[in-house]
Amino acid sequence: MLEQDYIMRQIRQMIAIIMKVLFGIDTVTPESIAIIDLAKRAKSDWLIEEIDSGNIREAIAEFRAATENQTKDDLFIGFNFFSHLCSLDEDILDANNISYAEVKDEMRAFFAKYGIENQLFDLIFFE
Repeated sequence: MLEQDYIMRQIRQMIAIIMKVLFGIDTVTPESIAIIDLAKRAKSDWLIEEIDSGNIREAIAEFRAATENQTKDDLFIGFNFFSHLCSLDEDILDANNISYAEVKDEMRAFFAKYGIENQLFDLIFFE
């Protein structure tokens, strides 16, 4: 459990690094600020609220639908979404009947759309 918490924190840090290096966005500011489309920014913020409300599975389903266009804003929504999701304690995930492995699979599937899953997962999970 400690190892999974560590890895999830690593995910959050790696997303912050990608935001800074690739897009010049300071990690102190919320990731949603980088989303240009105001409707998508509102959707990103709403997804975070759903996670915080304990509706994680619903948020994941809505996340999939909201990011199907594979735009730059969708990528930022993904960074924001997974950064926040990975900041949760494993006990919170367990309480919401979602496993660490499911979060990892969701991340892999999302980032595969952008062709960066290998690089991202190599850095985070040492795969």
